[in-house]
Amino acid sequence: AALRAAAAAPAPAPAPASPSPSKSSSMVDLESAGGGGGGARRRGKTPPVVLLFPGQGSQCPRMGEGIYRSEPAYRRHVDRMCATLRPLLGFDLRERLFPAAGAEDADGFRAAFDAPTVTQPAIFVTELALGRTLVEEYGLAPAALAGHSIGEFVAATLAGVLPEEDALALIATRARLSEEAQPGGMLAVALSAARAAEVAAMPSHRGKVWLAVRNSGGRTVLAGDDDALLAVQALLDSEGVRSRRLPLPRAYHTPLMESVADGLAAVLARVRLAPPKLPLACNGGGGWMEAATATDPSYWAGHVSRAVRWDANMDLLAALAKEAGGDGLLAVEVGSGSSLAPLLAECTADGASALSVLSTLRHPREDWAGGAADERVFADALCGLWEARAPLTLRRARHGSRRYAAARLPGYAFEPAVHWLKPERSMYVRPTAEEVSAAQAALLAAAAPPSKFPLDPAGLPALQPLRRASPGSRWVSAYCLAFAGGSTAAFAELAAGAPEWMEVVGVETPGKGALADHTWPGEVAPAGMQAGAAAEAEAEMIEELAARIAADAAGSAIVLVGWSMGGMLAAEVALHLQAAGSPPHLLHVAGRMAPGSFVAASEADLDSYSLASPEVRASAAYREWLLPTLLADLRADGRAERRVADALRRATGGGSGAALDCALQICCGDSDAAFPPSAAGGWLSLTSGKRSVHTLAGGHDILTSGSAELMQL
Repeated sequence: AALRAAAAAPAPAPAPASPSPSKSSSMVDLESAGGGGGGARRRGKTPPVVLLFPGQGSQCPRMGEGIYRSEPAYRRHVDRMCATLRPLLGFDLRERLFPAAGAEDADGFRAAFDAPTVTQPAIFVTELALGRTLVEEYGLAPAALAGHSIGEFVAATLAGVLPEEDALALIATRARLSEEAQPGGMLAVALSAARAAEVAAMPSHRGKVWLAVRNSGGRTVLAGDDDALLAVQALLDSEGVRSRRLPLPRAYHTPLMESVADGLAAVLARVRLAPPKLPLACNGGGGWMEAATATDPSYWAGHVSRAVRWDANMDLLAALAKEAGGDGLLAVEVGSGSSLAPLLAECTADGASALSVLSTLRHPREDWAGGAADERVFADALCGLWEARAPLTLRRARHGSRRYAAARLPGYAFEPAVHWLKPERSMYVRPTAEEVSAAQAALLAAAAPPSKFPLDPAGLPALQPLRRASPGSRWVSAYCLAFAGGSTAAFAELAAGAPEWMEVVGVETPGKGALADHTWPGEVAPAGMQAGAAAEAEAEMIEELAARIAADAAGSAIVLVGWSMGGMLAAEVALHLQAAGSPPHLLHVAGRMAPGSFVAASEADLDSYSLASPEVRASAAYREWLLPTLLADLRADGRAERRVADALRRATGGGSGAALDCALQICCGDSDAAFPPSAAGGWLSLTSGKRSVHTLAGGHDILTSGSAELMQL
C-alpha cells in the first residue's frame, strides 16, 4: 500500500528515463529516501574513499561534456578555470574540449586534440572540476588522494598543496614547454620493472630509451627516442611480449623532458606551496608525500622528467584497505574512462583484494551519446557511493536538467511469496535424484560430442555440434568460443535451451576437450621454425577456422559467441568473415576488454580471470594440469588481441571508422575487475551495426553463474 501511495503521489520534478538500463534508471534522492539508512545500502562500517586521478593517455574529445551540460556546479568550475587559462593558452579550452558537431571528423582533429597544449589542460580541468563537484557539491570526504603522472597535480591542488590559479599557470607552462621539447614516444609493455629496465639498458639503445612508468608487477612503460622505441617494439614482438604505443608525442618522465623541468622551476619559484591537507600518494618516492617534498619546488619541476612509481602507490592503497577492515576501500577514478581500474585489479599487495573501484565518466571508446553516457556513468558512481554508505548530500543529485524526485519507501519487508513461472527450472527448487542424474548425463554428453570435422594434427580448432537444428529449419548457426581454460562444455546449457531453428556449435581450441593433447601453434615453435613463423601459423589457423565456419553455416545467419578469451577470438573470426564477404549477423562478447585495452594477464592475475574455486586452485591437479592450460590460453589471448588490433588498423586505415557492420552485444559483470562496466564502451566502435551493452550482477564468474541470463540476451 505504501508503495502504491508513493507511486501515486505527484513529484515536484519527476526524473526522466535513463538512457540505458542501469542503477541510475531508478535513482531517487537517496539521502531522504528511507532516512538515508535503508534500501540497498551496505550494513556495517563505512569504507574509506580514495580519489584517483588518471594521467595522459586517458583523454578523449567531449570528456565530461555530459556532466558539463547537466551539473551546474561542474560547469561553474570548468568555466572558471577555462577563463583563467584563456590568456595563458591563447584559446578557449572549451572549444577544443567540446568541439562543434562534425568537427571530430575533420582531418587532423585528433592529432590537434592530442597535442600537449590541449590534452594536459583538458585533463587537469576535467578532473579538478569533477573532484571539486564530488567534494563541494555532494559532500564526499575522501580519506586520501592519488594521481597518476599529471593526475598528481590535480590531487595536489585538491589537497591544498597548489593554489588553483598557480596550478593552472603551471599546467599551461608544462603543456607549452612539452610541445617545444624534443619529440619522442611512450610504449606500454607487458614486462616487470626489472625486465623493462634491462631492455632499456641494452647497448643498442642505452641513453635513448628509459623505464618511465612502473604501473604494476607485469605492466610498465618505456619512453624515449621514436626510432629506438620502434626497435624495442620489434624486439618484444619477436619474443611474444605485448606492447602498445601510447597516443603521446613526447617521452614523458625521462631525461628528454629536462628542458621542461628547467622552465617549470622558474614558474614554481613564485608559487607558495603548502603541506597536503589530506594523505597524498607520491609518484616519485612511492610512499605518502611528506610535507618537505610537497613544499619543495624541485619535486614539482622535476616531476615531468622522473619515473612514476604507480605500483608503489597502489601498494599504499592496498595497505589502507587492509587497515580499514570491513568492506575495505572504495577507489573513485575521477576522470575519463577506467584506465587506473585494471591496474588496481593487478595489485598483489596484502589487502588488494579489499579494493573496489568506481568510474565517474564514460570510457574514451564509448560513444558520448549526446552527453547521456557521461550522465549515466556519473549517476552510477553516486549510486555506488551511496550503496557503500559514503556520506553524500544527494538531495542535489540531478539527471539532465531535472533533479531526481524523492520517494518514501515502506520500512517493512516484502511478503515472501514465490512467483516462479517454471519452478522446475529454478535453482531455488530442490531437484529430485532422478533430475540430478539426468542433468549430469546431459552435461557429460555435451562435454565430449562427436567432432563434425576430423582433428587437424597441428591442433586446428574442432567444430563440435552441441545441438542440431531441426531438419529444414536451420536459420541461425551459433559458434561458441569459451573462456581461458574452458572447453565447449561451457555452452551445454545454452545448447539445451536453444530454439529448434538454431544450431549450436562449440569451437574447441587447443589444450581442451578433444584437443587436450594439442598446443597453440604460437605457443611453442616446432624445431627449426622461427617464433615469427609460429605466430603466423596461429594467425592462419584462425583464418582457416573462419573459412570453415562460413562453409558450415551456409544458408543460415552466423552468430559468434565469445566469453572472456573467446570474445577476442570471436572478434578475430568476425573480421575474417567480414573480409571474405560472409559477415556474421551478431557478435556476442562477454567478460573481455576491447582490442587495444592492453590488460596483460599472468599467473598473478588469476583471481580475476580464473573461474575455479579457491579449493580447486589449491589442489595439485590444478597446479600440474589446469594452470598450464589456463596460462597458455591467456598468452594465446594476448596474441589474438595483437592480431585484432592490427586488423582493425588495416581495415580502417588507422582512422576511427567501423571494421564490421554486424550487430554487437557486450556483456559484463557489475563487479568484474577484469572487465569493469565502464570499459564496455571500448567495443562499440568496432561495428556500425546495432550495439547494446548489458550489465549483469556479479564478477567474472557471470560466465558460469550467469549463463542463463547471458543466453536470454
